[in-house]
Amino acid sequence: MAEASRWHLGGTPKRKLRYREDVEIRTTLQELLLYSIFLINLCILTFGMVNPHMYYLNKVMSSLFLDTSVAGEERTNFKSIRSITDFWKFMEGPFLDGLYWDSWYNNEKLYDLKNSSRIYYENILLGLPRVRQLKVRNGTCKVYSFFRSLMDECYDKYTSKNEDMADFGLKQDTEWKYSSPGMNSPWHWGFVGVYQNGGYIFTLSKSKSETLNKFINLRMNSWITRGTRVIFIDFSVYNANVNLFCIIRLVAEFPATGGILTSWQFYSVKLLRYVSFYDYFIASCEIIFCIFIIVFSIQEIKKLKEFKFAYFKSIWNWLELLLLVVSIFSQIWLIEITSEPTNEGAVKKKKSRIFYSSVIYSKSRKYQP
Repeated sequence: MAEASRWHLGGTPKRKLRYREDVEIRTTLQELLLYSIFLINLCILTFGMVNPHMYYLNKVMSSLFLDTSVAGEERTNFKSIRSITDFWKFMEGPFLDGLYWDSWYNNEKLYDLKNSSRIYYENILLGLPRVRQLKVRNGTCKVYSFFRSLMDECYDKYTSKNEDMADFGLKQDTEWKYSSPGMNSPWHWGFVGVYQNGGYIFTLSKSKSETLNKFINLRMNSWITRGTRVIFIDFSVYNANVNLFCIIRLVAEFPATGGILTSWQFYSVKLLRYVSFYDYFIASCEIIFCIFIIVFSIQEIKKLKEFKFAYFKSIWNWLELLLLVVSIFSQIWLIEITSEPTNEGAVKKKKSRIFYSSVIYSKSRKYQP
């Protein structure tokens, strides 16, 4: 009778303990297997989105626009710019030569250009490069009384408070008129300042000769002044052979101390994601990743309902929440940046500035030369 009673209650204490141990081991192995699959899938996603061609595309583009020197005995290139004269020599020489490719090495005209430049014959220039300048007003700094008679003009470092927004020079085209910054435009963190969008902007022509005449006109009419604090050169190229975009920004800062400090950004990103069979394999891994996130979210919600406020006392639960939040936002951000350049109108116009905001996501995955 006693044996029957013990069997009714679930068996002997030793059997109960063994059963619980079996359940715990089985549950632990299931969770271990689940997380192993999750980590393998995550590794495939992380490394699968990095293309080794990104490094080589960055390398050839940076070599072309940073290391190419002015023709002749001078060795002026973008890295060695120290004065306004050097800047215009670069713009009218190596920059133009690197940007406009309309003939082969034997001087034969390139075929089927469709009114676009082919850098290194393989990289299509998207849209028109844009040049932008930010200035500060005269009288924005305080001069010691003893030197005021010697200083008619004084230009402080760049801040949004000191920024010059008045028309200047010829006051005709956009390069002489201030354009307000966009609401969602990112700021640029340079060597000596943080610069907002907007400023005095102009786009280059599709013709090399017209662009050269534009540069000469700007140089002769003193587009760069003592108040100039930074000049941005933005453009993008697309290489169909490796399905990569390269977003390029050349920056020339004019500090209040004088001289010029140059910096640059070359980012290769894959924005047209689903082209090859391998791309669709990565897409299937992304779907699996989303399923994992949904499953983990349901598990955490159940635990939260069960333990209520005691749930937040465990550091492991906080780590689980952090993992879920980061994963969800990364997927939202990935969808956002990869869908933006494929909007109808955006692809047709091929505006290079569209793609620059998409680089932020890929900074952690870039190959820098």
